[in-house]
Amino acid sequence: MEKDTIIKRRTFLINKKFQFHFLFIAVPIMLLTAIAIGVTIPLLYQSGFKWRFVFAFIVYSITLSLFSILYTHSIAGPLYNLGKVLRDITYDKIPKRKFKFRDSDQFQWLATDFERYLETRRKEVLLKEKIVANLNLLKDMIKNKQYSPNDCAATVDEVINLITIKKQPPSLF
Repeated sequence: MEKDTIIKRRTFLINKKFQFHFLFIAVPIMLLTAIAIGVTIPLLYQSGFKWRFVFAFIVYSITLSLFSILYTHSIAGPLYNLGKVLRDITYDKIPKRKFKFRDSDQFQWLATDFERYLETRRKEVLLKEKIVANLNLLKDMIKNKQYSPNDCAATVDEVINLITIKKQPPSLF
């Protein structure tokens, strides 16, 4: 029996701009680190003061840690902000303000796409409010016996029109 072979295409670089930007920062740091370690360790070891090596390692570790934290803010901050808004949306709390990242943050395209989504959700909320208002109007007309069949039909037609509005996907270009 012949075995079916599955050919999987793998994308090596998912977000080229971000990944090359990161490499542009990381490679020089690695080179400087290698040079610093290559020069410093023999000098510190030969001088007989082994505590200097420990001191140099601690200073380097603190410096690299601070750089890492500062750089990852441009990644973690937007993701935190996005997660916070998604949690709010889960409870139908759609923010009124425009969604955006700081200018220095990574993944600006994600903020733009997410703002489009939020705008669609804002329109859906307004639509829902209009439908509820029309249904309440119809209910009041029936309850107060202030209706004519034509008025009720017009209100029902309005609700149907609001419900059946066709959505067009936003243009990407």
